[in-house]
Parts: sequence; C-alpha cells; structure tokens
Amino acid sequence: MNNFNFPTVKLVYEYPVPYNERTSIDNDEVSFKILKESFGNSIEHHEEMHILLLDPANNLKGIYVVSCGGICVTQFDLRLILQAALLSNSTYIVVAHNHPSGNLTPSEADKRMAKKIYDACKIIDINIHSFLIISKEKFYNMNEDLLFI
Repeated sequence: MNNFNFPTVKLVYEYPVPYNERTSIDNDEVSFKILKESFGNSIEHHEEMHILLLDPANNLKGIYVVSCGGICVTQFDLRLILQAALLSNSTYIVVAHNHPSGNLTPSEADKRMAKKIYDACKIIDINIHSFLIISKEKFYNMNEDLLFI
C-alpha cells in the first residue's frame, strides 16, 4: 500500500478594498480612467491586456494583467482570464488591451479574440461589461462589433 501525500489546493481571493470603498464602474469612461492608470507608461510602448473584475453591482474588485506583448500584438491565454474571473467570484469583467499607435480601429485578430473570450465567458455565466481598446487619450468599445460576428 502506497502512502501518497496529496497537497490541498486553496482557491482564495482576498479583496484588497472593502466593499463599501470599491469604485463603481458606471460607464466606459470610468473604466478607461482606471485602465489608463493600470497600464501606466506601457500604454504607448507595447501592447498589454488587462481585465477589470467586477461584482454583481459593477463595483471594481480588482485588476488582473493578463499579458504583456510586443509593439503591435499581445498573446493571451483564455484560461488565465477565466481563472481570474472565477477565483475572484466576478459577475462581470471589462476586457481591455491597448494600441500603442493610437489607432483604435479593431483588427480582425482583435475581433476574433473578443469573440473567443465572449463565447467562453458565456458558458460559465461571466458577463462581459465591455471590450475596450485604449490609447493614452481615448478608447473604443468593441461591443457593437461583436454583434456582427
């Protein structure tokens, strides 16, 4: 008979901000302001993908940096997005990536990425609040583009 030592995995998310002090994400302008701060100087340097994790009342629970990429592309692992949303018990997420060029027109790759994330989140009842492409000065919400995919 073998004696195996099975480690216990703890799935814990500690909220850094108390519920009554969380920022309400009422609209994309608020998301953009938070994301600009989260991206910092990288917003004009290289592409990154961040997600805002929200509770059922659209209050910000936290920010997760999904990926850091190159000058004009970033790769992402869908499982990391889903993991962050599930571990934080988020009801909604805001998915954002930047275009260092400042051109906010979504590429076909951007649309495929958004559709893939949308489809996966739909299966596990995570709602997409917004899909944003951001630059230093402005943002574009891709939600309407997804209606045509």
